[in-house]
Amino acid sequence: MIYLLSLLIITLSSALLGLYIQQMKRKVIYKIIEKHLLAQTNMGSWYSSSVSHSISKQLSKLHRAQVSHILNTLNQGNGYLLNAIDKQTAKNINLILGKRKTASDFIQKAELALLAFDCEKLEKLIRAAPPLSKKDSFRLSYLKAHLHLKEGDLETASILASSAAAGFHKIGFLYEEALCYMLNSNAYRACGIVDTSQLMLQSALKIFQNLEAISKQAECLGMLGMLMITDNRFSEAEAYFNQALSLFQNQNDTNGCASIINQQSLCALICQSPPKAIKLAQKALKICEAKKNLHGIAFCYDILAQAKLANNNKTALTYACKAANLYQTNKNISAYLEMLQLQSQILIRQNKITAAEKILRNIISFAPTQNSCFHIANAYNLLGIIYLKQKDYRRAEGIFQQALHAELHNERWSGAAIDYANIAITSLNRGNIQQSKKHWKTALQYAEQSNNKQLLELLKEQKLNSILHQS
Repeated sequence: MIYLLSLLIITLSSALLGLYIQQMKRKVIYKIIEKHLLAQTNMGSWYSSSVSHSISKQLSKLHRAQVSHILNTLNQGNGYLLNAIDKQTAKNINLILGKRKTASDFIQKAELALLAFDCEKLEKLIRAAPPLSKKDSFRLSYLKAHLHLKEGDLETASILASSAAAGFHKIGFLYEEALCYMLNSNAYRACGIVDTSQLMLQSALKIFQNLEAISKQAECLGMLGMLMITDNRFSEAEAYFNQALSLFQNQNDTNGCASIINQQSLCALICQSPPKAIKLAQKALKICEAKKNLHGIAFCYDILAQAKLANNNKTALTYACKAANLYQTNKNISAYLEMLQLQSQILIRQNKITAAEKILRNIISFAPTQNSCFHIANAYNLLGIIYLKQKDYRRAEGIFQQALHAELHNERWSGAAIDYANIAITSLNRGNIQQSKKHWKTALQYAEQSNNKQLLELLKEQKLNSILHQS
């Protein structure tokens, strides 16, 4: 009896030891395969940890000598690896490497739609989502978070991204966990919460560094640079951009390089150096045109339009129209509306008021029918300024009230402060001094609430401020 019990214990121990060794073998193979595949991905490439998991599961069943041979020959190409795995996994490897464009399943189709910036297709796919496995349900939550972010629903986007990140962490999908942190960073940045946004990006960057995902590291560094710009930390931004550019260059990722050059161009524009911004955007444009990167070309036109306007260049309108057309073709509705609005700004500056008003009214009628993060209050505000210039104070005040309603609904306190200031101006011009005082006081309160010190100081310096204090 004792002998049989001892034999049972030894057998169970051997089985558990064998299982442990098998699991360790899979983990080692997984890490090697993941780093190998990620080293070959560029900005905008598709990748899923599920592919590396599938490969490691299949290779771990092979004899040790076979596995060693496959892993040792990875730097010579993927031939031996592709022959050792099933056809579906081989197809997924080719999808990662860009040698195949079509998706195999629902979740891949949705992820490729996201990478192509085709939110319309992504939304349709999500609506028709079939029952999914646990890991794919996390991937779906991440995709849904992107849609909510695009539509300006920052809270839902953050909740979904956080939930997906926790799920990915549990199943060991570190790459996807880092993607969730990047998405959450954008949500926090849009809310003006810089510290948390930075923490999210640094967490993502650390994961990508451990995975040796070079292009994703560079992308994170570029995002950190843009975050520093929003916080007026321009020297730090430039340092991040330089690091990112260096990584993309080492990876020979030309689209990634163009993306960072465009970010440097935006930095120059914000630092009030339009000539430098134009030079950088033109450099990025050449790269994007050579790669036939339509999304990149549209962004270059976008920056050039803004920089040319700041530099009082007559071609600003041409670039704004080019950008709008490409954004519309690429189904980037938010950016398309932004470019229409920029066209109206340019036309106002050129004193082509009728044309500007027509564009703004088209925006106001079209924008509510679309799911986008475009802030319609900006269009109302510009239309109000047109009526203000025409001294049609009654209509101007009505339009500013509509802008204010949109700003308050979206809790954009800086925008609300500007709208209250504009309403104060129209009230004063209509002879309603007490109402004007009341609106001006509210404008200062919202400017203070927004923590926008520059706006608060600007309002305090306004001539209207002294007029109302004298009245």
